Amino acid sequence: MLYRNDYLIVILPKCIYKVKLATLTHEDQIETWDNPNGIGDASYDKTRFVLVTMGTAIGNVQIRNLNTSQTLQNKIHDSEISFIGVDKTGMIGASVNALGTIIRVFS
Repeated sequence: MLYRNDYLIVILPKCIYKVKLATLTHEDQIETWDNPNGIGDASYDKTRFVLVTMGTAIGNVQIRNLNTSQTLQNKIHDSEISFIGVDKTGMIGASVNALGTIIRVFS
């Protein structure tokens, strides 16, 4: 789970839910590749609320602006992903392959 003052992001094995805390309503559902470890990260900037998580295929990374629901998906690795992170502004992200030998930084 990822938490921001106004939203909760729940990462499940095949999908992600965006929940508004004030009303406890589910506002968005995002499909992902098999993600049993809950890999994903979100920015905490009020003006740019970005979620970075697994895409819908192996090695893909999904970048979603949770304010506008605009999504970008790119193949970043040829194998499974073991870590995904994003800075607090949502401008720079990074991912690591399952072996830990390849680190990709993207903006």
